[in-house]
Amino acid sequence: MRLALLDTDPLRAEHTLMLMASAGYRGQIFQHVKSFIHAVLRDTFDVALISSVPADIALSHALIGIRQHPTAPLSLVMLTQASEQDMVAVLNQGADDCVLLPVDLALLLARVGALLRRHPSANPANEAQTQTTFPGYRFDIPRGVVETDGRRISLTPKESALALMLFRNIGRQLSRQYLIDGIWLRDTGAIAGSHSRSLDTHISRIRHKLHLMPARGYQLSSIYSHGYRLDRTEEDSAPAAESKIAQSGGEEGVAEASNAIQQAPAPPLRSVNELSAGECSVNQRDVGKPPSSAVVAPPMNAPTCPGF
Repeated sequence: MRLALLDTDPLRAEHTLMLMASAGYRGQIFQHVKSFIHAVLRDTFDVALISSVPADIALSHALIGIRQHPTAPLSLVMLTQASEQDMVAVLNQGADDCVLLPVDLALLLARVGALLRRHPSANPANEAQTQTTFPGYRFDIPRGVVETDGRRISLTPKESALALMLFRNIGRQLSRQYLIDGIWLRDTGAIAGSHSRSLDTHISRIRHKLHLMPARGYQLSSIYSHGYRLDRTEEDSAPAAESKIAQSGGEEGVAEASNAIQQAPAPPLRSVNELSAGECSVNQRDVGKPPSSAVVAPPMNAPTCPGF
């Protein structure tokens, strides 16, 4: 998980980031509101941590800047020298959660975990699962195998991790650095731009191996100067075909309808006397033409209609 930390105190910021790193989080420190908002709106973060004092104008600006973007991360404000009334005010300003400093690491991690549970795409709870299923795809995580359309596709560890990250964040824009941090996490020296070519290569392989295209119901798009996004599309041919079959009743429905027509009783025959005058009228131009297969000839001794 990736977090953005806004704190004007560099020593406190480094200490907070070190504590979060011990729990597996990677983050970036910001000391100015302007750079913080710019990064949060252009990059991808799961949580934004904001250390401040009550009634700080910078805090208000930071919360307003986050709320203006629909894909901005969830925010947790850490207040110093504050009361419960100050916490209420911060929550009313738009913060998703608030804690008082100093805070125990276990409590801070629990609060961050609670925030992530509100954001299913960023929730890391699925990391312990051995199998994960998405429409049309089934991931066998330990084996690095994906099953789709009855086929088993083998992926390298990084390909598997990257594909899972994309599927777990469907519809969410993921920055290049977010993907690099999540896949090449062990490369502690990774900075913006590093592993960029390798990321593009892995994306291309995943798109080709898993056939991520609109005809299969998925679209893996490149976002210029930002990163990538995996979306579900409406052009999935298989569900459309199944829907048409379901609406028409399928082959069984057609067979049942045919049998019902064949087994339906034929209408009773009527004599000429039972026909109305309109039914007995014949166009003179039709005289001499062979009778239609739907016309039943009257008995020989039946009286004729007038005009015959």
